[in-house]
Formats: sequence, C-alpha cells, structure tokens
Amino acid sequence: MVSVIIPTYNYGSFISEALTAVLNQTYADWECIVVDDCSTDNTASIVQSFIQRDGRFQYLKTISNAGVSAARNLGIRKAKGEWIQFLDADDLIAPDKIEIQLQFLLANPNVDIVYSDFFHFTDHADFSSKGEYTVHERVNGSGHLVVPVLLRGNVFRMNTLLIRKNTMLESGLFREEFRSVEDWEFWLRILSRGAEIRFLPDVRAMSAVRVNPNGLSKDQSTMKKFYLPVLQTLLQSPAVALSLKPGIWMRFSIVFTDKIFRNEEKLILNERKSLFIFLLILHLIVLFPFYIIYKLMRLLQ
Repeated sequence: MVSVIIPTYNYGSFISEALTAVLNQTYADWECIVVDDCSTDNTASIVQSFIQRDGRFQYLKTISNAGVSAARNLGIRKAKGEWIQFLDADDLIAPDKIEIQLQFLLANPNVDIVYSDFFHFTDHADFSSKGEYTVHERVNGSGHLVVPVLLRGNVFRMNTLLIRKNTMLESGLFREEFRSVEDWEFWLRILSRGAEIRFLPDVRAMSAVRVNPNGLSKDQSTMKKFYLPVLQTLLQSPAVALSLKPGIWMRFSIVFTDKIFRNEEKLILNERKSLFIFLLILHLIVLFPFYIIYKLMRLLQ
C-alpha cells in the first residue's frame, strides 16, 4: 500500500536512524526504496545491512549525481505502493505516522494528500515535542484555498506528507533541473491542478526534522536562484488555472523588480523566453506605480 522513498547523498551518519524509523512503523504493508545519488561514504553498506534484516528495504543507485529531484523521481517510478511517503535521509517519522495518515486517506477518498505536524531536533527526537506548524501553515483544500499561501513560501516539510501516487503521476514528477526549491514548485503545481490536501492534527503522526547545517534547505543562495524560474514555470504551464495566474504574476513581478534594484542575478528559463519577456515588460509597466506604494507601506510598518 505504501512506498517510502528516501533519497540520500553522503548521509551515512544519519540514514540508519531514518531506516529504523521506517522499520518501527506500526503499519506493516510498506516497501522502503533508498535512492543513493552516488554517495562516496558508507551509505550503501548501511542500507545493505537493513536489506539483509528485512526484504521490504530496497537499494537503488543513480548513474551519476543528479540531485534530489532525480533521486525522488527514480524512486517514484520504481514504487509499487498506492501511496508515497517521502523521508529525507537525516529525518525521522513517528511509529504511528503512516498508519494514522493512511486510515484518514482511506476514510476520505476525495483527499489526495494528508500532512501532519513536525518539530526540529538536533541529536535526539522527542515525539512528545510540540508541533511547529503555524495556524496559517495548516491549509486545507486546493487551488485558491492553498496556492496563495504557498506563493509566500513553501509551508510543507517533505516528511510530513502522505500522497496518492497516481496524483503525482498525473501532475508530472519533480522537475530535475531544479536543484533547490524543487518540492515547492511541485506542491504549487500539483495543488494548482486541483489536488486536495488536508492537515491532520494528530500528534501520533508527527515528523522530526533534523537541524543539519549541511542540509539543502540551508543553502539560501541556491533557493533564491531558483525562486523566479519556479514561478515562471507555473506561469507558462497550461495545467495551472488562469484564475490563479494573476496572483503568481504579482508575486513574480515584485520579486523580479526587487532583484533589479538590488542588481542581483536574474534567471529566466529558455522555454518561450521571448513571449515571456514581452508579457513581463507589459506587466511591470502596469505594476510599477503599485510596487512603489507597496514598498513605501512596507517601510512605514
């Protein structure tokens, strides 16, 4: 029923804990696919030791170091489960997490994605810890109900969600050219297409996110680099509803204008580049007076 996908790159010092968290799940009908993105440490030997203990574990290795999106996509394509649980190699999930969330999904067939709370930890994960999702990050619905929240930033922690595999396949997998914010682009795209998401406030389904200074989420410069290309991808996608695009245009224009004044690097994808630049110029001409007012209001706050 459930495929747990763990992408990893040189996380041999942490992955044993992640695999143990999967092994300790109260729900038993799972497979766990570890996708090694060409690690040079002892990751492979650690995973093999778990495979020898339990045949539900699998080990795949990418041909070359292609990034977390490519690793996750490989895992999805190999997955046999109807539902997907992503787990970063340095993070953990509570023992009841899969069972509790799967029960909810089976009882609510109209829901495609469910997610629960999380907490940060350094050395020891205490699952009695208080959850860290704010009220505004606990979203329910699809389209207009959740996309505006996501446009302000990625509110989802990857490990917290359980998602229907067919929903992912229908929406398209992770874009492998994005080495950062790939999950943010994916959630925006999939929810813009109408996927239904629910927040399940059950403490038994908590996830633990390790505070790791080497984690991808800490690479702020890379995240900034891919921010505008992600929004451009959504604006150019015919799958995103036209009613959602004005809000995306507004967000893109504000960030783009900020980068102009700060003289930062501006990246635009090559897909239909000329048409996109033409539309952007027209939009900026209309928006500019409102942008000045917006910045003045921010300064006065």
